[in-house]
Amino acid sequence: DEIWMTDGFVGDQPLTPVRIDVDGERRLLPELPARTFPFGWVDDRLLVGGGRSGGIYLESGEGYELIAPGELLASGGGFFLSRTCDESLSCTIARVNVATGETRAYVQPTGFSMTALFWIEQTASPNVDAVLGVSTDLGSPAIWDLLTDEVTPLGLVQGRGAAFSQDGTWVFVSVADSIVAYHRGSQQEVVMAIPAGVSFASSLQLSVMPVASGQ
Repeated sequence: DEIWMTDGFVGDQPLTPVRIDVDGERRLLPELPARTFPFGWVDDRLLVGGGRSGGIYLESGEGYELIAPGELLASGGGFFLSRTCDESLSCTIARVNVATGETRAYVQPTGFSMTALFWIEQTASPNVDAVLGVSTDLGSPAIWDLLTDEVTPLGLVQGRGAAFSQDGTWVFVSVADSIVAYHRGSQQEVVMAIPAGVSFASSLQLSVMPVASGQ
């Protein structure tokens, strides 16, 4: 396992990504221009968006290779999600398999906002087959399943942090006094109370980690 970070990050200056393994060994990656974002990965290679300039770039030896136009929205599991717009500002969402180049294009569903949960760092599932957003009709969190191209509202009116499970089958949403888990396949809902004296009312991020069977 490794930690990826940057050395001396300043918003208007170039930055150098650094990979640190479990033994503490550091490896500097090729320098990136200022305001490069967001960041992701494919296998063990860094995937970066060109920021406001657009473009999606993959680490390639001594530099970065442009592999797709548009805006990088999410990445994981060998896939990335992008948005491209034509000269008439008609925009398309695409899920791309980096290894094969296979691409599936989508039109963002009416009544679904991908950007409404702007404070959540990662709104896509680990293999980018679903996106968490907001149903603008109901004002509640909703899941856009990219395999079926269907949107499922979660039924909550208020929620703060949210995260997918590692296998992408569950979505966890924190509210003030509990965590609500939704199973994507069965739409089962499980409410997990949190210990007295603990509140998620001001928490913006939620992280989920797997545990050994039986724990």
